[in-house]
Amino acid sequence: MSSADFVRAAPTGISILIVGGGIAGLTLAIEALRQGHTVLSVLERHSHFDEIGDVLAITESAQRCWVNWPGFLDRVRTRAWIGGALSFHKYDGTLLAQLRGELSHDGLRMMGMWRAKLHEELYAYATEVGVGVEFDRRAVRYFEDEKHAYVETQNGQVYSADLIVAADGIGTKSLSVLPTKPETPEPSGYAIYRAGFPLDAAIHDPDIMSFWGNIEDGSQLWIAEDKHVVTTKNISYMMTHRETDDTAEEAWSATCDASNALPFVPVEEGWHPAVSALVRSTPNNRCINWKLVWRSPHPDWTSTGGRIQLIGDAAHPFVPTSGSGAVMAIEDAYSLSTCLSLAGKDNIPLALRAHTKMRFERVSQAQRLGVENREYYHQPDWEAFEKDPAAVAGLVPKWITSHDVYKYTQDNFDKATDAVRNGTPFKNTNGPPGVEYQDWTVKEITHDAFELRKQGKVLTSIVRNY
Repeated sequence: MSSADFVRAAPTGISILIVGGGIAGLTLAIEALRQGHTVLSVLERHSHFDEIGDVLAITESAQRCWVNWPGFLDRVRTRAWIGGALSFHKYDGTLLAQLRGELSHDGLRMMGMWRAKLHEELYAYATEVGVGVEFDRRAVRYFEDEKHAYVETQNGQVYSADLIVAADGIGTKSLSVLPTKPETPEPSGYAIYRAGFPLDAAIHDPDIMSFWGNIEDGSQLWIAEDKHVVTTKNISYMMTHRETDDTAEEAWSATCDASNALPFVPVEEGWHPAVSALVRSTPNNRCINWKLVWRSPHPDWTSTGGRIQLIGDAAHPFVPTSGSGAVMAIEDAYSLSTCLSLAGKDNIPLALRAHTKMRFERVSQAQRLGVENREYYHQPDWEAFEKDPAAVAGLVPKWITSHDVYKYTQDNFDKATDAVRNGTPFKNTNGPPGVEYQDWTVKEITHDAFELRKQGKVLTSIVRNY
């Protein structure tokens, strides 16, 4: 099977313009096309797609969205490490736990993959099935009327469609059309040194080979007091640390000397020498210095007029410790396409609001997971870790991996639309089982975490252990 076997459903008559050619935007373009919608174009602000980014965990819930794309899952599997092997280590290299994705009931298994490779496959497949991407098209203004949505790009060109989807990430101008505005982002006090490069650049270092030379492909999470490092054999590192200056930015273009990371992993304080050796092997001594910013969940993803929808990072930015930002973006795309198919062209605003109602609480809980994971790993209880290795490996819980977004959307669409029409409550069941959803803000949760740290305690988990 290949993209040549891709089959579109009967036309729905719904025209969609997608702003942003990242994982969310390209996933939506392909799935919307498959479900019979007309994808006018994908507008991408850059002049080309860069091979940037680091490692993603692709859970079964995301892969279920790809099963109906002939040949795509097989293509992705050839470029990923199947099973998503993830080992947890004390900073000195001591193995604490090993996580290996189990085979799901429908034959899927968690995968690890480079973001750039996944994006490359999405772009290739989208092109093969007829999706057009226009480069150098940066959205500067979104607006709408009763029947159409519009977006203006930096060159003054205005595009229109029945529906415009803002998948253009952090900094999207689509926030201006929402009924309410998100809270101001809060600095987390942390940043990440990020780098990825060919194994050839590091393979001759004896410290690196002493650790990675005889282990299988996968990822490693190194845990220490108030910091952690994620590494891969293929090869990359993501070092989360206290921000000691003000040079980090939320941008892939924010680079610095990789050697700046060395003081955070000192061998003389017990760190395994392979970690600092990895940093020293960074080509040209340059890495990305990414500023970690907290954002409170914002329940408005749909414009006031119901013709513009935010998905992915435009709607709900994630921090890396959630382990599921890309997964939620993929689920968004599948849910939105399905809601539009079920509602029909005459009910686009209803479809968007029902989609948001079914997605927001699940995504908000996944965002909270990023805070809980950071607190858990940055205040390590070594004795507890040794007694219960399974608890250490609870980075991505089953309520995320086991979800079937297509089935959930179909099963709950009527109830969600009734709730939208009548202004009545809608009870989601796609979060942690048995856990009642609680609204939260960054200020509240970080305040609680800070107060508990002063007492030598860890933030109580609400969403992590399910």
